[in-house]
Amino acid sequence: MIPELPADFYSDFDSVTKEEWLQKMTADLKGKSLTELDWAVEEGLVVGPAYTRQDIDRPLGVIQAGRVSNDWLIGEAIAIERDFGRANDEILNGLKGGVQAPILEMKDLPTADQFAKALQDVRPDYIHTGFQIAEDPEAQLAEMFIQLVEQQKVARTGLRGAINYAPGKTSVDRLRKIIAACRQSSMNFQLIEVKAEKDDPEDYTGGLAQLIDCANRYLQDMKKAGIAIESTANSLYFSVSIGLRFFADLAKLRALRILWANVLDAYGLTLPTTIHAHIRNDGENVNTNMIQSAIQGLCGVVGGANLLCIRHNTIGDQDSAFYRRMGRNVQHLLKMESFMDRVIDPGAGSYYIESLTNAFAKKAWEKFQSGISSPARQ
Repeated sequence: MIPELPADFYSDFDSVTKEEWLQKMTADLKGKSLTELDWAVEEGLVVGPAYTRQDIDRPLGVIQAGRVSNDWLIGEAIAIERDFGRANDEILNGLKGGVQAPILEMKDLPTADQFAKALQDVRPDYIHTGFQIAEDPEAQLAEMFIQLVEQQKVARTGLRGAINYAPGKTSVDRLRKIIAACRQSSMNFQLIEVKAEKDDPEDYTGGLAQLIDCANRYLQDMKKAGIAIESTANSLYFSVSIGLRFFADLAKLRALRILWANVLDAYGLTLPTTIHAHIRNDGENVNTNMIQSAIQGLCGVVGGANLLCIRHNTIGDQDSAFYRRMGRNVQHLLKMESFMDRVIDPGAGSYYIESLTNAFAKKAWEKFQSGISSPARQ
């Protein structure tokens, strides 16, 4: 148990203002201007070299609301193509290695027998099962999964998973039926993926504005089809990529929670935000990729991702199983040795991170309100 600090613990330390800190920094720079340390994150958004409590003008509760830990699901993407037996081996190998959320990627809908073969000996009641289908937005994946679960005689109540359906690609009527079927089965499946049309590392706030604009339009489209706003919001998850700019990507995840909470507040709702974070490095040097992925993984969990999937590019005859294992083990280290799953919002209290988060949220909200973020509005 950590002892409480006495009330006068800090009384022996002089209070220092931000101006005094900046004066000290200027003196240490020996004549150079402080502006040389500024960072132009994107056009119109410049971050200074130092921040203090004076720069924080927002309570921290929004990001932490409803969270009892910082735990996340360890994801792994597995391609399901023609060899369904091999796909099953990869799924089972991943689960034995600690995967909690396999993501099954397919171009089109397999047959029921192929689907069953790929998921043979997999217990969906112990994991979060994700599906990504590329070329058939109307695919009856949810029904096929429910049928398979019934054949396995597994209780459907509380089953967790996600499918990358999206209004505009998938018909609203189809989504209405799937949401109703999952609700009837008491399955906790999120069926609507919100993903930015573009992922421009030079325009973080534009990407954030586009995400919440897209999600808000999904709420409206589904409402017109007779689906309550709350039902749609509970069926929705954000899919976000993590790049190589640690602080900016970290702040992006934190700002997304603030922004979506603001949107839901307009509907009188207070619901958790689900973020699936994806890391993919396609450089030719696989060792460099692994080092980068470790740093990006830390960024994702400090930023509060609910699910994290780390992919490594493989070249030629390199063993893809080894690199998938590296993607898992990075996350095991972050949980079991760094205990990053135990501290809710580890970035909280860092004046630099808080200020960058606020700057992203404010600018993205302005873009969202002005309607310049959505390609559909341009």
